[in-house]
Amino acid sequence: MEATRIEKLYNIKAVCAALGSSRSTVIHWIREGRLTAFKLPGGRRWHITESDLVAFINSGKRGTL
Repeated sequence: MEATRIEKLYNIKAVCAALGSSRSTVIHWIREGRLTAFKLPGGRRWHITESDLVAFINSGKRGTL
């Protein structure tokens, strides 16, 4: 039987700390589609998977605003 891997999720605050960026910048990246994120049904908070965060960092999509 194959083991199920549960991926770590980050909130906006954790992503801001990891990237050294402001909350508004991270939300801007999400809204532009540069950083993949999702909200749970009925939720208000953004969630970013570890793999999406790593892909974003490696992609060089941070750029400038």
